[in-house]
Amino acid sequence: MGDTAWLTRSEITPPRTEAKILEFFGIPPGTLHDLDEHIDRKRRSWHAKRNGVSRGGRERARAVLELIDQMSKNLKRGIPVDDEVAGAAHAAVADELAVTLENLWSVIDDLLANDDYDRALQVAMEARRRWPDSPRPSAAYAWVVWVGWQADYYLRQSALEEGLRQAEQALRQPMTDPRGPEGTATWESRLGLLLALERPQEVLRAAEEAETALGSLPAHMRAHRAESLLMLGRAEDGMVEAVRAVIAARGERALLAALRARCAAMLVRRVVQELLPITSPEGLARYVEAVSVAAWCARGVPDAEDLVRVHRLWAAQANQRVFAGSWELRSFFAICTAFISLLLHNRARSRPAWHVYVQGPDVGQGWELVGRTSFVRAAHRAVENRLQWSGDGQGRR
Repeated sequence: MGDTAWLTRSEITPPRTEAKILEFFGIPPGTLHDLDEHIDRKRRSWHAKRNGVSRGGRERARAVLELIDQMSKNLKRGIPVDDEVAGAAHAAVADELAVTLENLWSVIDDLLANDDYDRALQVAMEARRRWPDSPRPSAAYAWVVWVGWQADYYLRQSALEEGLRQAEQALRQPMTDPRGPEGTATWESRLGLLLALERPQEVLRAAEEAETALGSLPAHMRAHRAESLLMLGRAEDGMVEAVRAVIAARGERALLAALRARCAAMLVRRVVQELLPITSPEGLARYVEAVSVAAWCARGVPDAEDLVRVHRLWAAQANQRVFAGSWELRSFFAICTAFISLLLHNRARSRPAWHVYVQGPDVGQGWELVGRTSFVRAAHRAVENRLQWSGDGQGRR
């Protein structure tokens, strides 16, 4: 787990050296190759905590998200740390917790902020036993499960299903402030756990219910709805909803960065990569559009921009024509015709780069200009099995 002492300090001071910033993102024990994944994991974890109930917990999570945004920019772009980001105060968690129904959310927030997930889960389970008739313990339990899923803790499907049942049970009971932080966190848990259980159609129905109950759908829940639409194959609707989620988060820097990163990663994984390899002009147009939306979502978030960059390069180059004929014959005809045939021969024997790539090495020497290019190979790394010429791949034409 590395040195986690910074989690229990009363103030998290922004790291100033590269080594300390890397330690902040868990490197070591991870490697630089894992940096983007570690940044994303830490951001998702604290983004979930940002949607908690207690004001202190939300403020701590907001401050840590600010740190994550600053530190990732510092590593990726060499931008100095903003001195205005002073750090995030963390409440000390006593060995013996005096948990009451009133302070339940605050105690759980403090435990999660101090990276004590197992204890937070135990407190939530004990609260359900002590106050079985109150919706608060059920809501708190569901939220702890959802935060754990976001933080990539190992959770069995049965735990996710139980968290979902508890969220739905809490929502069926009257709450003190159904449109306040507690109600919002419970709806967040329900939508998120449905998504974790891969029930996209149910997410869409729950999102409509949440929008009615809360008056409007918060930005992070719009991102859940966008991913559900993408899971159902509704790419156009999903991209529109992802853009709306980012727009809805404007005005809050830490939340905006987290949503931009999430939406960009979601679009790359569920839309952009699914459109590769390009096999037709129509497929090229759809790919270019999807990459443009993902790039817009990633704007200003270095790790997300890096994720999209190879696709932006390929989208810009895929329609460029590449000579795919014989270079020897090209030279021969050019000399024989005093170079008059060069233009016509180039045009007749050239192909769009996407066509050259999907045909593979057998297309001719022009393939070397496309297939050996690092960003082209990187863009297709996740879909190599769809290429007919990629060894054991079955291909998709």
